[in-house]
Amino acid sequence: METMTPKERIDAVIKHQAVDRTPFTVVDGGAWIAKTEGVTYRELWVIPSLKKLKEKLPFYKYFYAHVCGASGNRVAALRECGVNVFSVDYLVDFDKAVEAAGEKMVMMGNINPAGTLLTGTPSEVYKEACERIKIANGHSHILAPGCDLGADTPLENVKMLSKACKDMA
Repeated sequence: METMTPKERIDAVIKHQAVDRTPFTVVDGGAWIAKTEGVTYRELWVIPSLKKLKEKLPFYKYFYAHVCGASGNRVAALRECGVNVFSVDYLVDFDKAVEAAGEKMVMMGNINPAGTLLTGTPSEVYKEACERIKIANGHSHILAPGCDLGADTPLENVKMLSKACKDMA
């Protein structure tokens, strides 16, 4: 069995995705924190690969990324790569992420999917959603779960996201 280096795997995915013109998602899997001789994996391979991918996909208006976990410190780097929609997990300090995003990046997410949405009450969901809208304060923002929406999430809780958007408009 042939073994590929992480860079070779990323390059292979980018080549395949750019040729097929299919959407591309980078899965974190710890790659953002791994070190290679004092240089982060992100600096060495992920950022250059994302920049190369963005150059090969000029026909996409939106270049979306989601990084699980406390990824707020990656906002500026992703913006520099051309990412203009960044979905952040609920663990991210949304105030700081919105500030780091600047005017060219749409922030998405940040509602606790397994806590508030799945197990919280509709009023708790509504309150958290309104808080995120207030933090965004006119910045481009897509109110959404901070990651995936659990299959058993109560419909009433999901409806509270829409209600918060309408009420805060």
